[in-house]
Amino acid sequence: MAYITAEQTRAIKKALTKDFPEFKFSVRNSNHTSVRVVILSGPVRFDLTEEAKRQRPAYGSGYPEEPKYQQLNHYHLDSYENSELLKGMVEIINWGNYDNSDPMTDYFDVGFYVTLTMGEWDKPYVVTK
Repeated sequence: MAYITAEQTRAIKKALTKDFPEFKFSVRNSNHTSVRVVILSGPVRFDLTEEAKRQRPAYGSGYPEEPKYQQLNHYHLDSYENSELLKGMVEIINWGNYDNSDPMTDYFDVGFYVTLTMGEWDKPYVVTK
């Protein structure tokens, strides 16, 4: 059963802030089953690469060129610009996490779930330079 403590959440926030001081994060524990990490500001954006946009033709229809808020799929980090930074962040977020799931038998066993976004719906991502 997925479970994450408040101490683990604080440790994730502390490690992200230490290793990525140029970024501002919001790290919250959601119902003790998942950690929600929001990248609020930083020197670079994490938009989809041109290749990823071509593979997803619906991307961008009706949306501005630079979305103010975007959910980031932590399973497909190579789809984003500056993916090496994201990989480092996700590595920190997943310290102590595990995934023994077997989707073929509809069995899910994870330490905790992860939600990662660039900005929030009411707080746009800010590029700092």
